Amino acid sequence: MRPSELPVVSDVREAGSLGEGLSALFSSFPYLPVVLEAGLAGRGTVWVDPAGPAAAARLDIGCYSFFAGNPESASAAALVEKTPLPREFIFPGEDVRWRARVFEGFGDRVRDRPMCSYLANALDLDTLADQASVPAGFEVRRMGLADLEQLGEHLEPHGLQVEASVERFFEQGIGFCVVRSDRVLAAATSYARTTSGVEISVACDTAYRRRGFAKAAASGLLRWCLRNGVRPHWHAANPVSQHLALALGFTEGPECPALFVKR
Repeated sequence: MRPSELPVVSDVREAGSLGEGLSALFSSFPYLPVVLEAGLAGRGTVWVDPAGPAAAARLDIGCYSFFAGNPESASAAALVEKTPLPREFIFPGEDVRWRARVFEGFGDRVRDRPMCSYLANALDLDTLADQASVPAGFEVRRMGLADLEQLGEHLEPHGLQVEASVERFFEQGIGFCVVRSDRVLAAATSYARTTSGVEISVACDTAYRRRGFAKAAASGLLRWCLRNGVRPHWHAANPVSQHLALALGFTEGPECPALFVKR
């Protein structure tokens, strides 16, 4: 089968109609559990070989593509090569065969970009409250529709990369921001949200970095999570986000192997 012949099988809202085998392919993933769960619950798209039972599959959600199943199956190369770029490629464990597929397909456009996962067990409401302070003239607040509409490339990553619209995010997601004169300067949003928790994404306008605004926005979201019994999840590949997680009170957890492929 040529890569161009690989069609979308289903919006994962209909994944149940594809049988238990498809869900079982993704059952062994220990990484990014909220993002994966959100994808399987309807916010992602599953791609498989249409010719027969799914021996391998790809789940796309936001900036991530999860690969599962047999990397030596007939459709594996097409699943990799048809992945939209740029992208974070996530595999179950450190499967060297999936890694090989990615390097075969994209060559020198691939680089290792492992993510560290962070544990929320030690988060403290009082400590987070201290980190939410901002200077006079600035405000930390829960994001409304007008705030969400300001999210764009200058404030990535954010939950609108997963949700279909501002209105859907307003209904399904959660976000806090730092504003001045109603302009959003930093935002912490649920990149994915399910019954088991939220995966947090944080971004700050480049003109306002190194002033504690990303920390203040994240603190607002984390305090909301703790008060509402929602477990926050944090994964980060870049050192700034990793440092921020530790400053907020997260502790380091297992590393998530990942490959980044540029356009």
